[in-house]
Amino acid sequence: MKAGEGKIGRVFVIRLEDGDVLPDCISRFAEERGIKNGFVGGRN
Repeated sequence: MKAGEGKIGRVFVIRLEDGDVLPDCISRFAEERGIKNGFVGGRN
């Protein structure tokens, strides 16, 4: 097993509206804010 630890910097919540396309919204959001990498999670 491999494990790692990190510090959370900025946390964003993006709420999509009807008709929004998830990959497009995430790409546009990241580009507008200069985000180069991140994690996308969801709830079950």
